Amino acid sequence: MAKILVVEDEPALRESVVEELNDEGHVTVEAGNGLEGLEILAVERPDLILSDITMPEMNGYQFFRTVKERHPEHADTPFIFLSALSERDDELKGLRLGVDDYLKKPIDFDLLLARIDVGLRRRASLVEHAPPPAPSPDSSTKSPGASTANISEIAAGSDGRVLTGKFETISLEAIKTKVGDRWSEVSKQILTCAEAAISDHLGPGDAYNITSSQDFIVCFADLNDEQMDAKAKQIGDAIWERIFQETGDEDLSRVDAQAFEIPLTLDNPADAEAAFSQIDNLIEKEKVAATEANRRKLSQIYEYEDLFALPTLTTKGTPSKIKMLSFEQRYVDQVSRLFGTREYEGAFLLDLQKALFNRLKENQNLGKTFSDVAMLLPIHFVMVENKEIRNQLIEICRDLESSINTKLILEVIEAPNRIKSRKVALKALPVGRKLQFLEIRRSAQTEGVEPSELRELGIAFVSMHYEDAIRHDQQDLMNYIKLLEQGGTKFFIKDIPEGGLIDAQSYKAHLYALRRK
Repeated sequence: MAKILVVEDEPALRESVVEELNDEGHVTVEAGNGLEGLEILAVERPDLILSDITMPEMNGYQFFRTVKERHPEHADTPFIFLSALSERDDELKGLRLGVDDYLKKPIDFDLLLARIDVGLRRRASLVEHAPPPAPSPDSSTKSPGASTANISEIAAGSDGRVLTGKFETISLEAIKTKVGDRWSEVSKQILTCAEAAISDHLGPGDAYNITSSQDFIVCFADLNDEQMDAKAKQIGDAIWERIFQETGDEDLSRVDAQAFEIPLTLDNPADAEAAFSQIDNLIEKEKVAATEANRRKLSQIYEYEDLFALPTLTTKGTPSKIKMLSFEQRYVDQVSRLFGTREYEGAFLLDLQKALFNRLKENQNLGKTFSDVAMLLPIHFVMVENKEIRNQLIEICRDLESSINTKLILEVIEAPNRIKSRKVALKALPVGRKLQFLEIRRSAQTEGVEPSELRELGIAFVSMHYEDAIRHDQQDLMNYIKLLEQGGTKFFIKDIPEGGLIDAQSYKAHLYALRRK
């Protein structure tokens, strides 16, 4: 008896395959496409995988590559394609990818069961002859969260102000909800990945520790404020990458990385654990105070600061039919910094949006500015991801469209590092039409999403700030823009400073927005 994962989008055929396998004494788990298959692999360990090729969301080829690249624990799991693609080239493509077998539809069940038996016996032979695992190191040689440097030395050399980064992974409650009885195993797996990533990025005088809630605190010995922010982001990305490579699950890979400057007076410099506990308490107080201060700043900007319509240009330098709603540049920069350093819940962001919409409806002159063009309006990704908030947003957007008689185009800003698992939220955002713009900071945020899939989500433009664009290697970014074009999605560079238009146009993007002089 074996556990077999059956991935097939046709319910009737999937049911038939499952019945045949169950009659043979096998245990089966089912998925309707590759994405659902990956979700199952996060919690199940099948002995063999059967997969269709032509499926929505993620086809069989994509599913196979993702399993082999991101799930090393399934390196030896037999994988059999079932497909109506009967051409010899299709069969060769599957076999060249590395699948163990390929069966054509309609399915000959006797042949299928024989192929499954061969695959399972081959796997059993590999397991039997595998070398024994290397002995694990004695856990007593290094306690979890052991500091790599004496925290008192860092405090002494920083005039009592310690530069720290706090890295919070997914909570235990969320892990339990996601994987059930395997929560303890998965929790240790995530903890090990995070600690390995942090250790790889420590400087010679840095120190780190693990809190009681399994978060990580790192104290940096030789960085300034600007370097600390960059270092925290770098470590956060490294943690995400490690966890994702190990688990293959976007949800389990969540990481919140923040940087702080903490005033520290140590009661007992020799007690590193007590010092880190004190730092953690100070960080939490700092987070609360900073969040409240930032809330007030954002509320004041959205309610009182000057709004204007920012024209956009085509590649030929002529005005387009889209205008961006924007604040004065100094406030745009301030909002970007606040959004980039703190998470805000959807309810608060919705209140900000309502305040902005009310101002637009009350400002008749501004409304007339958009009457013959389309208004490009930024909204935070948190508002898109929350279904209840998203539904409220849709309603007030429709109200605004009818009130000022304009076409409203939404630009989702502050998208997460990986948007692949968030496609459902993006697709569910019609405001009379589908989403048009998605802002990213780097092309890796759309990794794993085919350019054609972006277009299917209704994303007409991927946008990027000028400063983010010029940080990229120009040729790499131009290649990415070309890939987007092939999928029907264009590229938009915004917030271009005076004198920067020629540089921006060298990327061969399709639309540009200049800063207001």
